[in-house]
Amino acid sequence: MNLIQRLFFTFMALLFVGVGFAVYVLVSTGQFDTFEVGFTGHCVAIEGLAGAEDIIIDPQSSVAFISSVQRRMTTEGDRQGRGAIYLYDLKNPALEPVNLTPHASADFRPAGLSYYPDENGSGFLFVINRTHDVPFDEKPAKVIIYRWEQGALDQIKTVEVGISPSNIVATGPAQFYVTNDFAFAGGIGADLQKILALPVSEVGYFDGQDYRAVASGLAFANGIARSRDGNLVFVAETLSRQISVFERNSENGELTLQGEIPLQAAPDNINVDEEGQLWIAGHPQLLSLYGHRGDAGKLSPSYLMTLERGAAQQYVIKDLMRDAGDLISGASVVAPIGDRFLVGAPFENKILDCSR
Repeated sequence: MNLIQRLFFTFMALLFVGVGFAVYVLVSTGQFDTFEVGFTGHCVAIEGLAGAEDIIIDPQSSVAFISSVQRRMTTEGDRQGRGAIYLYDLKNPALEPVNLTPHASADFRPAGLSYYPDENGSGFLFVINRTHDVPFDEKPAKVIIYRWEQGALDQIKTVEVGISPSNIVATGPAQFYVTNDFAFAGGIGADLQKILALPVSEVGYFDGQDYRAVASGLAFANGIARSRDGNLVFVAETLSRQISVFERNSENGELTLQGEIPLQAAPDNINVDEEGQLWIAGHPQLLSLYGHRGDAGKLSPSYLMTLERGAAQQYVIKDLMRDAGDLISGASVVAPIGDRFLVGAPFENKILDCSR
């Protein structure tokens, strides 16, 4: 075989591998899936809230906390501006959302949220301050713990966690689990993790004194929530399109994998309502979300669903909203209170206040 033949066969082999890999990515992210839209409820858009990636509701006081920051890619290739935590009063929706953190530092860019109430109608708000979508170094990011009392937030503690925290769930006034989606600080490692769905993400636990990893081998750990009784922890594995269910040791915080729930979308954030149902926002076509991030004109569909544990201890998935991106594009969170729910998205400038 001469040199030209060897080069030809090498080129064809590389082309075959490249095409096969491209098809794999498109199939695994749902780009070829048929997505039927449908929603029988009613929604009102609340404008002016940029990048509402996460929303958490305190059902006792009927207020919602919203993490807001301009997350869309700019022409310079990075995000700009300081973020904020907004308060939305569900009892008085005509009132404008209130910025609770007007004096936050210039690098305040809130992501995941969790709220832990106390007996007095007050509580603790846990906020992930995530400066970049993809970490640039191995420096740990921080979780900020605020005391919520008399309509104001008072910062009481910061905790260093992994390099790339995404979402959080509190288990006490100073205890929490946090997901770390990226295992690598930028570069080719982070790119390969996304493209190949490498199971290298983890869940960490802070017991009030020390932080440590308690679950690993996850494919882009994202949303996290706990059951009403505190015995289970639910983790959204975005790139494997499933919810992993862990048994929780309440004494030391250790997690043991109990099972996995496959979904027809890449799950993002998770909330649990007063009856124990899981409310999940998912991306049925994940690559469309990346396109929407850079161009508001490219819509990304949203799939909102609930999961309820049935009599046979199996989780039953029920459709809540299937939207092509017209109501809201690339929804990342659905936060319930009764038959009402709020929907946020990282690259929109609004939230939805919906009823079903």
